[in-house]
Amino acid sequence: MDSFVIRTYGRTELAQIYCPNLCPEAAFRKLKHWIDLCPDLRDGLSALGGFETVNWGTSLLPDGAAVTNGDCFIYGGGLTAAFDVWLTDRIILLMQVKERALFGTDAGNFHTQIGLGVRLIIN
Repeated sequence: MDSFVIRTYGRTELAQIYCPNLCPEAAFRKLKHWIDLCPDLRDGLSALGGFETVNWGTSLLPDGAAVTNGDCFIYGGGLTAAFDVWLTDRIILLMQVKERALFGTDAGNFHTQIGLGVRLIIN
């Protein structure tokens, strides 16, 4: 390849650019191995903080029950792990797991979120 053109490449096509002397399957396996060696491409940490308002500051609910929790500052952190499975050159199955730890609130300290998705690559 004389010059690199900026455009969308399929996974195997991109792998062959990096490893032109390998067959397409071997080039893709090598590219996948390189990606697996860099785990921070898929994992992440986050910090969060904010102000929580319960029932818009009103201490009574419509049924007459009293809200005992007040407004407060909340803080915490999160851990995210994402996994991509290439089904074909243009279809990717996505899975993401997030764990959030919140402190300073009575709503609960740990919250888990799981996401599934499909990404279609269309040229």
